[in-house]
Amino acid sequence: MKNFLILVLFLFIVTASSGQSKSNDYNLTLDFGPSFMSASEVSIQAKGDSCFLNIRVYRNYKTKETSFENKAVIPANKTTALTTFLKTYKFQIKSNIDTIGSNKELVGGDSVLVYSVSMGSDGIDVSGYFNQNAITHKFAFWSPRKGTENAKLMVILFDLLDSTFTEQKMINYVEQLEQYFPHQLGLKKLSDQPLIYKLFGSISSDEADEFYDFLDKLPSHQKVIIDMSNFSGMGTMFYDAFDEFHINRKNVYWLNPTSQALINLNKLGIQNRKIIKNKKLVKTKKDGRDVFSLEDD
Repeated sequence: MKNFLILVLFLFIVTASSGQSKSNDYNLTLDFGPSFMSASEVSIQAKGDSCFLNIRVYRNYKTKETSFENKAVIPANKTTALTTFLKTYKFQIKSNIDTIGSNKELVGGDSVLVYSVSMGSDGIDVSGYFNQNAITHKFAFWSPRKGTENAKLMVILFDLLDSTFTEQKMINYVEQLEQYFPHQLGLKKLSDQPLIYKLFGSISSDEADEFYDFLDKLPSHQKVIIDMSNFSGMGTMFYDAFDEFHINRKNVYWLNPTSQALINLNKLGIQNRKIIKNKKLVKTKKDGRDVFSLEDD
C-alpha cells in the first residue's frame, strides 16, 4: 500500500511539473522575399505580458546587410488576434497551389521528410518558423490566394505592423510589402478633422469596387486631403470614374504625390492648385485625440 501511495504521489508530481513547464510564450519569425523590393525579416517574441516586435529590411539579403531596422515593445494583448490564430494554424511548406512533393533525407543521422516546393519568380516568397515549448514548426508559402489560411495570417500580421511602427520610412516599406498580398485597397483614414486619407500602393481591377466606393463617398462640401506620398499608380480603366463621381468638382486636395501619382493626376485633369507639394503631415495630441496639421517639409 505504501509503495502504491508513493507511486501515485510520484506520478502526480511528474504530471504537475509537466503542466507547469508549458508556456504561452513563443517566437515567430518570417522572412519575406518580394520580387521587386528589398527582402525583410519580421520577428515576434511573446513573453509574459509583453511582446517584442522587430522588423529588419535588408540591403543585401545574402550577406544579411541591413538597410534599416525598427524595434518595438508592445503589450501582449495587442497580439491577441495573432496568438489565437496561431493555435489552429497549420504550419506547412506550400506553393501557391499546394506542396508538390516530398522525399526522405538523412539529416544528422535522422530520417527527415523534406518538402519540394515550386516558388515563383514573380510575387513573394514567405518562409519562417514558430517555436513554443521547445517545439519548432517550419513553414513556407508563395503569394497566397485571398481567403486562404496564409492570406489570413498576413492580414493579422500587417494589422499589427501598421499599428506599431511610426517611422515614415518603415511605414512606407510595410505599405508596399502589403501590396504583395491579397488584402484590400491600400487606403487609410488618418484624420477626421481635417478629413485626411492616405492612398498607397497600386490600384488594380481587384480593388476596383473598393476604389469606386471610396470615390463615391467623398463628401461634396468638406475639404478632403488625400496623401499620395507612397502611391505607385493606377490603370487608365479608373480615369472615367473621376468624372463619374465628380472628383474634380469636389473639394479634394492631393498631398505630396509621387512622380507616378503626379502623372495620373495630370492625365485626370486635376488642377495644379489642388496638388499640395513639399508638405509634411504633423501629428500632435489635443484633448487626448490625434490632430494633424501641414507644415513645410
